[in-house]
Amino acid sequence: MHGEDPGVAGKCSREKGILLNSEIDAQIKERKVKPELFKEEAVKIAKWGNQWVSYDDEETYKLKSEFAQSRCLGGVMVWAISHDTKDAKYYKALAKAVGREVSSGSLGDNESSFEIKKIPNPQCRWTNCKESCPKGWVNVARSDSGARTKKDERMWDETGCGGDGHHSFCCPGSEKLPTCGWYGFGNGKCGKGSCPSNTVEIGSNSKYCNKKQSYQLACCTTDVKSMKVYGTCEWGAYPDCDSQEKCPASGGDSAKNSLWAGSASGSGGGKCDDKKNSLGLNIPGTQFRKFCCSVSNPNLRFTDCQWYKDIGPAPAQSPNGFCRSGCPSDRVRVALDTEAAVCSNSGGSGGMARCCNTSFNHEFEVENPKLDANKSAMIEWIAYPTCPNPASIFSRRANLPGDVAANASLSKELDSRDDVKVQDITAQLLLTHILARIGSEQMLEEMGRIWDSYIEENYPYLTISHIKSFLGITPQWETDGPEATARRILCSPHSYNARVAAIQGTNGGGRAAWINCTYSVCDENGVCEGEQDEVTRRRRTLLPSLPAHLSAHHHWLHARQLSRPQDGKTEVESPDGIKTTIEYNIPAHDRPAKLDGSLSSLQNTAEFETPDDCSDWRLKRGGGIWNAGRKGFQTEHPLDKSMMKLFFKDAGLGRLRSGTRSLYGPVPIEFFEGILIIGANYFGWPEILGNPDYDDSNFFSRLMECLGSQTNDMNFVVTVGELNWVKGQFMQLHNPIEPTKWDIKAEDNIDYVLGILRAGVATFSYINSQGSSGPNVFNKLTNVINDILLQTPRHPGHDSPVLYGVATRLLQRSDD
Repeated sequence: MHGEDPGVAGKCSREKGILLNSEIDAQIKERKVKPELFKEEAVKIAKWGNQWVSYDDEETYKLKSEFAQSRCLGGVMVWAISHDTKDAKYYKALAKAVGREVSSGSLGDNESSFEIKKIPNPQCRWTNCKESCPKGWVNVARSDSGARTKKDERMWDETGCGGDGHHSFCCPGSEKLPTCGWYGFGNGKCGKGSCPSNTVEIGSNSKYCNKKQSYQLACCTTDVKSMKVYGTCEWGAYPDCDSQEKCPASGGDSAKNSLWAGSASGSGGGKCDDKKNSLGLNIPGTQFRKFCCSVSNPNLRFTDCQWYKDIGPAPAQSPNGFCRSGCPSDRVRVALDTEAAVCSNSGGSGGMARCCNTSFNHEFEVENPKLDANKSAMIEWIAYPTCPNPASIFSRRANLPGDVAANASLSKELDSRDDVKVQDITAQLLLTHILARIGSEQMLEEMGRIWDSYIEENYPYLTISHIKSFLGITPQWETDGPEATARRILCSPHSYNARVAAIQGTNGGGRAAWINCTYSVCDENGVCEGEQDEVTRRRRTLLPSLPAHLSAHHHWLHARQLSRPQDGKTEVESPDGIKTTIEYNIPAHDRPAKLDGSLSSLQNTAEFETPDDCSDWRLKRGGGIWNAGRKGFQTEHPLDKSMMKLFFKDAGLGRLRSGTRSLYGPVPIEFFEGILIIGANYFGWPEILGNPDYDDSNFFSRLMECLGSQTNDMNFVVTVGELNWVKGQFMQLHNPIEPTKWDIKAEDNIDYVLGILRAGVATFSYINSQGSSGPNVFNKLTNVINDILLQTPRHPGHDSPVLYGVATRLLQRSDD
């Protein structure tokens, strides 16, 4: 915005008072603007020159969202997603502000490059009473010395079954089985001992023991997968179970420091002492034996342990409330409390089972299938490089000799594929996603590795790090975006390899070399090679010192950029040989750095879309923006001063530039002589629209003022030097390169030749550019011509139809 008027139209929005988010970002970056937050209004303001714009970002989205929620408004709406940046910056910011998950097309922002697959390692377990082992599982055989091997005795236990059936200890039949047995029986003289070394207690039974609080133990080795989780736990002190306050027990494994269960009968048959008070006297209640476990490894532990009393079959004749000692089918039993009050009060000999899930999995990484698809696509593209469709945006590469072909980045080095759609070209999607940063950081890192691993051998300068460096300094990225850039690279890999290598100061090691046209015709100071005479060129080569270099630059530069007014004169000759010299003032004009910062010309420069690409003659759509530090630009007259000098000469001879005789005949020599004398005392000259206060009565000086000056700057164009210079040559009907010198120039200085050709083709687009967004040369040239014609219908006191007619024909011909 600008005061009460709408702001300057954006290059893409092309609407006054409207800037797209991408345009706002570009202005902030180019002009180094520091936006200001207006917290109460929940808006950001960016200001530069006499322009300002309000906009939203993540910070203001959050403020607005919180305000909306405080008013019970439940949603948000996007006005136009087309206003967003290439990488969906503002869409993502809005989603984050309102706490919404975002989708990035085929790749999620949180997508992993690999998935952890888990194959559970099932653990051996006791069945419920009267139940056999599940299908595929086996009842483990007894291997202790008391086993009745001839009868193939198996591991089973009657505890908690109420005299009806037993539990069987079962393990997966597909795995190696543990070595198990019953220990401590001693023909009924059971003890209170422990399992043999390298085994753990999995159960206990006191039914056949003659001595109180004695029991026999069921023990198994833990060196097989199906017993590994059991090895993370151990039972604590017995029978004075409360003597152990916490885990681990005295002398126990220090790693097993988490209490995972407490049972008055431990694993089933070992009843703890009665509860005692502080005086050591028995009181109602029971002590609990502690089951201590190590839980430091999340992939090797019991989890979600719970007590159950109603799982599994009950005895045929069981009292009401009988506690069934089974576990759900997905859990294993780690403790069996036959002394629990809720069970003992109901009668019978059941028990509560402590049942746990197990966490013990075989873990392995499975690559994201999209990465494998990208690998396959890269293998295919390397083996058969093709250009992704749509191919219509590319023109065929010109038939240029030798290394010049490397510059045909608008064209294709590879044939197009017609058998697939663009969105199916994974090689292009891969590079597009990488360039646009679509997807999670993890996926992008892996995708970058895939691209590099397949591309580096043939195109060493097309690795992601090199491409990023290249895109950081080329404007093509801003105009084309990630998808078109990816397509260009895939269609012309040799050219881009050479182009990126040239930035690194090497030849790329490929079959093509890159020729940079950024300063091929005019240097960064706007000094053009064609403006140097032979003596100056020699002095430049012989006097490389800085003072001489700057002095020479001053001469060349100001030949076209006049910082001070100059006296001009032109010799005019009639058809019969009579000559006269007219004198006039050539007004000064400022170089871009000195122009008024609000001048529209600075916001609509004429410059190439890709300055370094010799084959790309396109001018930047909507024009560019000049700011301090940009090099190679000049202030350009839509109608050159040299054209006015030629006009004076041709008017005297009565001819057009082509040599054709003027319809109005020659302007008399007497006019050229008399107009200066008569005009000196005449004060009725028409105003010059761009400078109405101009009061010089010299007719020819007035015509020169119409072209533009430090005061009359409304019709200037800020352009790159080569466009200005080549256009000037064309206006004078000169060849930018002498026809006889083309071969020599092409051999000695091919970048200069390509630069001239590019500027020559672009000149026609330049002159025909129209509209408020862009250089607008056509309309500015029309303004200048109209100003000139306004001065010519009359001279002091007399009509001048001849001069007017000549001027009209001459200027219209130059316009054509």
